[in-house]
This record gives sequence, C-alpha cells and structure tokens, in this order.
Amino acid sequence: MSLVTLVITFFLSEVYALWRGVYNLARDIQTALSDISLVLASRAERDPKTDEYTPRASEALEDVAQLIQLYHALLWASLTEKFAVLLTPNGLSRMLSRNVMTRRQYERLSDCLLRQEKKRDSVGPEQVTMQWIYVRAIRGMKDGAFPKSNTLDSALTKKMFELNGAMGGIAAWLDGKIPLAYGQFVQLLVDAFLVLAPFSLYPTLGLWSVPAVGLLNLFYGGMLDLSKLLLFPLGNNVDPFYKDDAVNMDIGVLIRETNADSKRWKRGLKASLPF
Repeated sequence: MSLVTLVITFFLSEVYALWRGVYNLARDIQTALSDISLVLASRAERDPKTDEYTPRASEALEDVAQLIQLYHALLWASLTEKFAVLLTPNGLSRMLSRNVMTRRQYERLSDCLLRQEKKRDSVGPEQVTMQWIYVRAIRGMKDGAFPKSNTLDSALTKKMFELNGAMGGIAAWLDGKIPLAYGQFVQLLVDAFLVLAPFSLYPTLGLWSVPAVGLLNLFYGGMLDLSKLLLFPLGNNVDPFYKDDAVNMDIGVLIRETNADSKRWKRGLKASLPF
C-alpha cells in the first residue's frame, strides 16, 4: 500500500507541475502582451495643444492592438485542437470576414500556411504575427508615433524575447509530458492494488472490507483519474474523458482577456493628462 501511495502521489505531483507550468506560461504571454500595450500607450506621441494622441500615434496603437489580438488567437490555434481550425484556409477566411485581420494580412498568412504545409518553411502564422507586432512598433518609432529611444527599443526587445520563450516553453511542456510507459505502469499498479484489496482486507475486516474497498477505490482511483486529466491541460485528446472543463484551461477566457487588454491602456490615456 505504501508503494502505491508513493507512486500515485509522485505521479500526481509531476502532472500538476505540467499543468501549472503551462498555465504560468500562458499568463506570462498575457502579461508580456499587456506590457507592450502599456509601454507604447504611455510613450505614444501627443498633440502639444490638445494633449491627446496624434492621428499617427492613435493609428499605430490601433495597429499594435489588432496584431496582438491576431497573434494571441493564432498562438492558441497552433497549440490546441479546439482552436486549430483557425489555422486552416477556411479559418483564416472566416477571420477575414469578421474583420479580425486585413486583406493584406490574410494574403501573407495564407501564403505562410501554404508554405508550412508543403514543408517549405518552418515559420508558422503565429510566429509571423508575433514578428509583425515588433516591426510595427519599430516602424512607429521611425515615423514619430513613438519616440526614438534606446530604452523603449530595449524594453520592446525584451518583451519579444519573453513572448518567444513562453511560446516555446508551452510547446516544450506539452511535448515533454511523462512518458506513456510510466503512465501505463501507474495504471497497472493501481488497478492491481484495487483488485487485490478485497482479498487482502476480508480476513481482517470481514464485512467492513466492503466500505473499506469503496474508500480505496474513491481515493486511489480518484487520484489516478485526476492525474490523467492534468496530463492534458489544454484538452488535446480525442477521448472525451480528458475534456473536463473543471480541469482543462479555458483558452477562450485567455483570448478575451488579452483582447480587452490590448486596448485598455490606450483608453486609459486617451483623454488629456491632468498635469
């Protein structure tokens, strides 16, 4: 019994570390995108007479916000089965019809997707849109929407590195899950323990072995089921058992939060400043 307890506890702790690691990186991506919006909104050019954003600064902030929303949606489309349809010709076409992207963006991303499918290029649409965020901010500094500053450039570069690292980190967590053989061993060990438990407990407990075995099934079987659910934090499994809304991360909520954050800082500073 002590061996089974040790193994199932270790298994649960490891898969929870996987779930927590993916969750933390997802929040890191949100934070980095929000920080980019915050820095650019605070440093954007303002009209000296009205103290409000100049037209070119407002346009640059809108462009960055739109690219952030597009990147974040395509990122999760590349990582989850639920949103994978977005990274298909029909998905991109639908996003174009809903004004999620412009015609030129649609053409570039469609070509990128085609090249990726034909193995001509390893850069996916989600990575291209991440680069667009950085390039648009740099272009904004060149045309005067944002000040030319080494500090601002360094801050943006750091955030882009954080985005790239977090995006790769999530993929690494998902690709480096606990080996299947170990999970099968734990399943076999727990099943054998629960099957043999009634025969082991009856000579000592008699009829009380019935509720005792029920408690063992509830405890050890429940821990095993929870461990298997945590093993797929994004619900990327064809088995309906693993698609549990109480355990899987709700990517739709993350996308909506990022969409709101992409324009929140601009709205906060849109009016003239009180000083």
